[in-house]
Amino acid sequence: MNCPTDSFPPASQSHDRLRAPRITWVIRLILVACLAVSLHRATCRADEVNFAQQIRPILSDNCFTCHGPDAENRAADLRLDTADGVQTVISLDSPDTSELLRRINSADPDEVMPPPASQHQLSEPQKQLLAKWVAAGAPWASHWSFDPLRSPPLPLSNIPLGWRNWSRNTIDTFVSARLAESSLRPSDEADRNTLIRRLYLDLLGLLPQPSEVDTFVND
Repeated sequence: MNCPTDSFPPASQSHDRLRAPRITWVIRLILVACLAVSLHRATCRADEVNFAQQIRPILSDNCFTCHGPDAENRAADLRLDTADGVQTVISLDSPDTSELLRRINSADPDEVMPPPASQHQLSEPQKQLLAKWVAAGAPWASHWSFDPLRSPPLPLSNIPLGWRNWSRNTIDTFVSARLAESSLRPSDEADRNTLIRRLYLDLLGLLPQPSEVDTFVND
């Protein structure tokens, strides 16, 4: 005859069953918190207007034909491909009264821009983006390809004196500085056997043949 207590699960199992709901609720709370943070960040990003990704394409696709870099076809001597040109048709003190916004929202076919004949009418979302951009002060960003190349200063002060000889070029100097920031030391120089193995694995995904190793090592 079985004792009544035989039907009870072991104490360890009962303890695990009691802990399981608590762990589940903790996981749920963590997931909810992560979701809330993600939504908040997404909302913040949605409220921001990215000039390069959102505004420049609208202007270039719909306005640059008549108000771009081509001086011969430029209308009203207005340029919308430069920050200075845009400043002439917006009002930072009263963004809603900006000539740019008045023109794109006009119902008068003789005033609305782009003109109906151009077949480049702006959509409502595009108009709203331009309005948000103007309200934010019409921030401008030049295309990266037009920015002059600049050589950053070498971070020599961040490199321990004993490492100076390890750097053989400017790239090594930046690598050394980053290693020092991360409390790491430069690796020892690899021998030619190691170098050819790395080269083949990186480029081909295969190890070199012995004859190829001998040729490289003895070169």
